[in-house]
Amino acid sequence: VESWSICSEDVDWIGRRTDIPYDEYKKWYFGLKDVFNPVKFNPAEWADIMKDAGMKYMVFTTKHHDGFCMYDSKYTDVMINGVIMNDPEGGRPYYSNWGGLNDAMRNTTLTINNGLTYESFGGPAGVTAISTRASNYRRQAQISYSASNRSYNNRLMATVGTGMMKNGWAFAVSASYRFTPMGSKLSWSEGTWYDAYSYFLSAEKKINNKHS
Repeated sequence: VESWSICSEDVDWIGRRTDIPYDEYKKWYFGLKDVFNPVKFNPAEWADIMKDAGMKYMVFTTKHHDGFCMYDSKYTDVMINGVIMNDPEGGRPYYSNWGGLNDAMRNTTLTINNGLTYESFGGPAGVTAISTRASNYRRQAQISYSASNRSYNNRLMATVGTGMMKNGWAFAVSASYRFTPMGSKLSWSEGTWYDAYSYFLSAEKKINNKHS
C-alpha cells in the first residue's frame, strides 16, 4: 500500500479507499503492521532468479523515498566525520540539521545491520557514515537549480571543490537557497511559505601521508 495515501490532501495523485472517512483510513493503514505476515517471502528464490539473470549483486532498499523506513530510524547510527548525530534523548537523527547541503553530504558509507566501518561497529539497523573531509570532494565548480512540489518549490545550489592541491591544502564550499514565495499555488499548505539558507565549508591540510 503506497505511503502517500495517508497524506491529508485531497488531490488526484493520492489514491486511497473512498468507502471510509480519512481518519478511519489512516487508522486502518497504521494497523497493517499488526496483520502483515509475508508467509510466502522467499529471499533465496529471489537470489536464484537474479543469479540466473546474470546479476552480480542486489541492493535491498530499506527506506522509502518519502522517508519511511522499514525499521525505526533510532536503530541506525548516523555519523558525520565519526561524530554521532542521533538525538541523545529520542535516539533519532534529524537530517533537517544539514538540509539543503545535498552536494556536501554525498560522501557516505552505508552498512546494513552491524556492518563494520572505519567510524563504528554499527547500530542494530546499520550505519550512515558521512565524510566531509575536503580532500574527499572531487575538483568541481557547479551550480544547479531544482523545482519541487513538496515542502519547498525552488532550490538554488552552488558547490566548489579544489581537491587536494599541490601545496597540501584542500577546500570545499557549498551553499543553497530553498524557497516558496508567499501565496504560491504550489505551496505545500495554503498560506505558508518557505525560506531557508544553508552553507558549508571544509578545509584540510595534508601534513604527511598519514596525517591531515
